[in-house]
Amino acid sequence: GWTSVGAQQAGVLLRFGRLEQVLQPGVHLHLPPPIDRVRKIDIGGTRTIGDEARLLTSDGQLVLVDYDVHYKITDVRRFLFTTRDAEQVVRDAATAAARAAVGSHALQCLIDDLDLPCPPGRTDVNKLGAEILARVQAAAAGASDIGVAVNEVAVQSVSVPSDVKQAFDAISAARDSGATVQAAARAEVAGGKLKAKDQAASIKTDAEAYRRRAIADANAAVARFGQILPQYQAA
Repeated sequence: GWTSVGAQQAGVLLRFGRLEQVLQPGVHLHLPPPIDRVRKIDIGGTRTIGDEARLLTSDGQLVLVDYDVHYKITDVRRFLFTTRDAEQVVRDAATAAARAAVGSHALQCLIDDLDLPCPPGRTDVNKLGAEILARVQAAAAGASDIGVAVNEVAVQSVSVPSDVKQAFDAISAARDSGATVQAAARAEVAGGKLKAKDQAASIKTDAEAYRRRAIADANAAVARFGQILPQYQAA
């Protein structure tokens, strides 16, 4: 028998189910089935694993993270025979990395629409994907080689699960109500200050007018006494 292996493929020659050799692109002769079987694996393209995981943040909140893991096969032999399911190994490694990455950040640093303050060094979805990728690559470097290379982790979205979104909506509504009450209180305080200032100005004006009247009355009394005194002295 013969088989043709494409330019972006690797052929795995199995003899009685056991790995005999890895065939490079081109035409190859082999024994006919069921003695030999050739399994063709695409190694040129990028493979993608999509996942959506419920993860805990550093402040104990639950978030829903939707992300894709992009990887390539670097060693067909290891990819097929080092582990029972290499793709599942990559998926598990990505889940563990995502759990660790999300668990190192507070909820308000991951979700923009919560409108909550975040400490310096905010993590957005792009930075989160890079952090997950770094953790996956570090784990792959420290573990046995399964013949894959993870080259990108793209985080599609980070959101609050629908079953707990009502609680967050209530928190947001309470926060808005608190802001409204604070604004009303500030307006009332400002109005009170303005009213007190007006009252103080009015009291000061009245006091100044009273002072002037008192001085004028006293001067008039002195003038009258000055007119009466010579007559009194003459009498």
